Amino acid sequence: WDILLDKKCTLDELFIIANKMGLISYTDKSYAHSSFHRLFRNPFYYGRFVWNGGTYNGKHEPMITKTEFDIVQRILDGRGFKKKISHIFAFTGLIRCGECGAYITAEDKEKHQKNGNVHQYSYYRCTKRIKRDCSEQPISKTELEAQIFNVLGKISIPAEFHQWAIKYLREEQAKEIDDREEITQAQRKCMDNCAKRLDTLFNMRLNGEITPEEFKVRNDKLIEEKHKYEELLKDTSQRQETWLDRAEKLFTFAETAKQRFENGTLDDKREILSTLGSNLLLTHKTLKVPFDNDLAMFLEVAPEVQALHRRLEPLQVAGKSITWEDYYNKNRKWGE
Repeated sequence: WDILLDKKCTLDELFIIANKMGLISYTDKSYAHSSFHRLFRNPFYYGRFVWNGGTYNGKHEPMITKTEFDIVQRILDGRGFKKKISHIFAFTGLIRCGECGAYITAEDKEKHQKNGNVHQYSYYRCTKRIKRDCSEQPISKTELEAQIFNVLGKISIPAEFHQWAIKYLREEQAKEIDDREEITQAQRKCMDNCAKRLDTLFNMRLNGEITPEEFKVRNDKLIEEKHKYEELLKDTSQRQETWLDRAEKLFTFAETAKQRFENGTLDDKREILSTLGSNLLLTHKTLKVPFDNDLAMFLEVAPEVQALHRRLEPLQVAGKSITWEDYYNKNRKWGE
C-alpha cells in the first residue's frame, strides 16, 4: 500500500516488487497474480468488511484511510495519478522508524542546479503512516549503505579463521555424537518401557483387574510420558543433524557478507540486511541493528581476530614457522 500510494505504479509493477520483497500469504504461500490484484479492491484494509452482500464497519485496526483507499482505486482504474515506478530499492519493508514505528520507504529525487546540471539521488524516509508529524529525518541511500557496510565490518572474519572454526566444530561434533548416542539409547529405552507398561495396563483392564476409571487415569499418564520421550528423541535427532549446518552458514555469512554487500545486486543487499536482524530501526539518521543471538557472537570474536591478522604475519610468529591454525589452536577460548 505504501509503495502504491507513493509511486502510483501499476499493480503488475507492484507484483514484481512484492515478489522481490518476499510477500507471502497467511498460509506461507506466494500470491497468485489474480489474488494479489484482489487485495487492493478489498475494503477490509480501511476498516470495513463485506458480508452477505453488504459492507460493514469492522473492529480491526485499519491499515489505510478511506481517502487513501479511494486514491488507490483511481490509480487502478487509470483515472489519474498513474506514473511509472523509476527505481526498485533494496531495503524498503525491512526497517522501521525509531520514533513512530512506521516502515521506512525510499524515493528518487532530482536536484536542478542554476548551471543546468541535474543531479539524481535516492534517500530513505519514514512513511509517516502512523504519526504524520514524525520528525525522523531522511537519510541518503549512500549514507545508509555506508552504515550497513560498517556494521558488516564489525562481524567480518578472515577465511583462515572460518576454516579453522568449522574444523574445530567438526571435532566437537564427533565427541557430541557419542554423547548423544548414549542419550538417544536411554530415551529409546524409556519409551520402550512406556510401551510395555501400556500393554500391561491394557491386559489388566481386559482381565478386570482395574476399573475403567483407574485405567483411564493411568493410561493417559503413560501416553503423555511416551509422547514426551518421542519429542525428546525427535529434538535430539534434529539438533544433531542441523546445528553444524547452521554454524557453517553463519561463518560463511560473516566471512563473505561485507564483500557481497559491496559488489552484490539489490537482492543480495536485501538478503544480507535481513539476515542481520529482524527489528531494524532508523533513529536520528542512524541505523540500529539488534543482532540475532547467533550473529551477536561475531561482534565479540571478529574484532580480536581482525586485530590479530593486522598485527601478525602467520609464518613468522616469534621467529618460528607457524600457521594460522597453529596460532588459533593456542587460543582455544574462541572455541568456547
